[in-house]
Amino acid sequence: MVPRAMIMSAGVGSRLEPLTSALPKPMAPIGTVPTLGHILAMLHQHGIREVAANLHYRADVVREYFGDGSAFGLEIRTHEEPTLMGTAGGVKHFESFLDRTFVVISGDACSDANLTALVAFHRAKGALATIAMTEEADTSKFGVVVTDAEGRIEAFQEKPKPEDALSHWVNTGIYVFEPEIFALIPADTVYDFGSQLFPALAEAGGAFYGFQLQDSWCDIGSLEQYRLAHYDALEEKVKLAMPGTRTSWGWLGKGAIVDPTAEITGPTIIGAGARVEAGARLTGRNTIGDNGVIGAGAQIHDAVLWQDVRIGTGAQLDSCILANGCTVGADARIEIGAVISRDCHLESKAHIGPGVRVWPGHHIKGVSVLADLKA
Repeated sequence: MVPRAMIMSAGVGSRLEPLTSALPKPMAPIGTVPTLGHILAMLHQHGIREVAANLHYRADVVREYFGDGSAFGLEIRTHEEPTLMGTAGGVKHFESFLDRTFVVISGDACSDANLTALVAFHRAKGALATIAMTEEADTSKFGVVVTDAEGRIEAFQEKPKPEDALSHWVNTGIYVFEPEIFALIPADTVYDFGSQLFPALAEAGGAFYGFQLQDSWCDIGSLEQYRLAHYDALEEKVKLAMPGTRTSWGWLGKGAIVDPTAEITGPTIIGAGARVEAGARLTGRNTIGDNGVIGAGAQIHDAVLWQDVRIGTGAQLDSCILANGCTVGADARIEIGAVISRDCHLESKAHIGPGVRVWPGHHIKGVSVLADLKA
């Protein structure tokens, strides 16, 4: 029987502020497609057609994107949680729907995981629960999973230093369960997979397994990790479907225009309707969102630009993120690690220093900004 699936998409995403000040984390794009869109494509690729999702923060934005699922070849049902119920508690709401083997995926996962192989492993082991794991050298940001030789989960470590880690296999937030798992999740109670259900399963020594993914996975739980996820996608370390025509340097969206004198080196996505003007230089790994404009002579390096971002003549951007609707004036400069939320306007010769975060709607005159600008 084909599994059903549940996407955990209720989180607020506070570690991605200011990007999530007006947008739920699962809707943050990787390339020009929301993270949720990539997850839905992965589910469809592996034959899953019936999907549930829990919502909370900016539920209207997610629901508008999902619709009824038909645009993705899926049937999607949603539930808005008035109060967050934890990861396991959110899944509990769909107990009657998830009445067969089912997959659970975190809405902030970016992966090309082989779900077919994961489910096959789960069934071959006769597992009640299975965690998809990936190998990470730096375990300090992740929950580490400890298994025996047969793959049975014995213990967990929460973000140990690499030298203290009992393994380098970490939890990806991709799981497979049998419906009997619901007997272990209390109703109408805030309940979590990582801190409550999984340790209890490991201690009980039940049919609880870890599956070693041979595929790519990247976390978007922080601003730095989110930017690095873009680079992984551009370099095709994680294989995601990107809209547009393949070129020698990346992907060119429908109706996009690149001036013949512009220089593009390194993998780049240029979204639908975007324009790169004369003499602009795009080096490294860049995402130019739909309807974006890169002005003449601008220099863009390792930047993540969302939709409707306009970069002025001669501006310089390095390893930064700009959300929807931002405008950057001529000869402005944005440095490494800066993050500018939606609908901000930088006037000519403005300067945003390294790591500075700017909340939505700020108008910045031609000055140097070296500290966060909050709402």
